[in-house]
Amino acid sequence: MIETSDKPHVQSKMSMVSDLSEACMMAINKIIDFVMNYSPIGVFFLSMSIFSVYGPSIIGPYVTVLLGVVCGVLALLFVVYPLLIALVVRKNPYAVIAAAKEALLLAFVTRSSAATLPVSIRVSEDNLKVNRELASFSLPLGATINMDGVCVHLPMFAILAANMFGIHLDLGDLAVVTVTTVLAAIGAGGVPGGSLMLLFIILGSIGLSPSQTAVIVALALGINPILDMFETMCNVTGDILCTYSVASLEGLTEGEVHI
Repeated sequence: MIETSDKPHVQSKMSMVSDLSEACMMAINKIIDFVMNYSPIGVFFLSMSIFSVYGPSIIGPYVTVLLGVVCGVLALLFVVYPLLIALVVRKNPYAVIAAAKEALLLAFVTRSSAATLPVSIRVSEDNLKVNRELASFSLPLGATINMDGVCVHLPMFAILAANMFGIHLDLGDLAVVTVTTVLAAIGAGGVPGGSLMLLFIILGSIGLSPSQTAVIVALALGINPILDMFETMCNVTGDILCTYSVASLEGLTEGEVHI
C-alpha cells in the first residue's frame, strides 16, 4: 500500500520513466527518418556498382525476375484463389474479389498489410457480410502470418542467385528453399519491404557467401518497391478470401456479397 505522502514521489518517478521512453522513441524515429530519407541514394549507388561489375548482361535476368514474380502473383490472384473459392465455397470467386477491391487497391498502393487491416475488416463485414468476431480475429492473424506473395517473391531471387553464381540446385535443394521460404515468411513484417531481409535466410540456405548474398540483395532493393505492391495485394487477398471461405462454410455470413 502506497502512503499518501509517497504518491508525489512515485508519480515523479513514473513521469521520468515516461519521459525517458518518449525520448527513446523520438530518437529511434529520427534514426528511421534518416535511414529512409537517404536509403534511395544508397540503393542507387549500390545498384550502379552491381551494374558496373556485371554490365548489361544482368538486365535480362533482372527483367525476368520482375516479370516472373508479377506473373506468379497474378496467377495466384486470378487463377489459384478463384479456383479454390469456386471448389470449396461454390460461389462466384470474381464477385468476391470485386467486393474486396477497395482493400486490394489500398494494399497495392501502401505496400502494407498492417496499414490496410482496418479497410480489410470493414470490407469483409460490409461487402462480404462476414461475422464481425470472425473478421476481427482472422484478418489481424492473416496480416501477421499469411505471406503468400513472399513465397512467390523470394524463391525467384534464389533461382537468380543460383544462375548468376553457377550453383546447381537439385530437387532436395529446391525443397529446402521452399520449406525455408514458407517458415521465414511467417515472420515477415506487414510493412513496406518487410520481406526483403528474409532474403538473407533464403540465400543462406543455398550456400551463398556473404558477398554473393549482398549482390543479390542489392539487386532486389532496386525493384523491391514494384514487387512489394503486387506481393502485398496478394497477401491481403489471401487473408480476405480465407476469412470469407471459413465464414461461408461455418454459416458466419450475414447476407449476400455486395459489390
